[in-house]
Amino acid sequence: MSLPTFDTARDEIQGLFKARWDAETPAVNGGVVPRVEWQGVDAQTPPPVGAPWARVTVRHSNTPVHTLAPAGSRRFTRTGLVTVQVFTPTIDGGGLSLAEKLATIARNAYEGRGTASGIWFRNARIQEIGLDPAGWYQMNVLVEFQYDERR
Repeated sequence: MSLPTFDTARDEIQGLFKARWDAETPAVNGGVVPRVEWQGVDAQTPPPVGAPWARVTVRHSNTPVHTLAPAGSRRFTRTGLVTVQVFTPTIDGGGLSLAEKLATIARNAYEGRGTASGIWFRNARIQEIGLDPAGWYQMNVLVEFQYDERR
C-alpha cells in the first residue's frame, strides 16, 4: 500500500464523491447528473438557474508527527474536513426533498469508507442550512478524514 500525498489524497477524496454522484444522482434528478463545482477549478459560468448543483471542498487541518524516524521514514497524520454543499431550486416546492436525496448520496460516498491508500472517513453527517437569499435550498455534508503521509 502506497501512502497518499497531499495532492493524491485530494484526488482520491474527490474521486469517491464523483463516482457515487455520477452513478446515483440521475435516478433522483430526472436522468441528469447535477453540476459540481470543484475546489481550485474556475466554474466559468454561474450555477444553472432552476437546476440543482453542488460544491466540493477539501480542507486539511492539524498535522502532528506520528512517528519519530529519520527523514523519509517519518509519518505525519493528516486530518481534515470534506464539505459538500448541495443547492436545489425552490421553484417547484421540491427543493427540500431533492436536497435531502442529493445530500444523502454525497454522505454515502464517504460514510464507513476508506481508500486503498489508507484514507479513512468518519462522522459523515448532513447539516440542513435552509433557504439562501438567492433562492436556493442548501444542505451541507460534512465528513472528517484522516490519513498518514510518509516524508
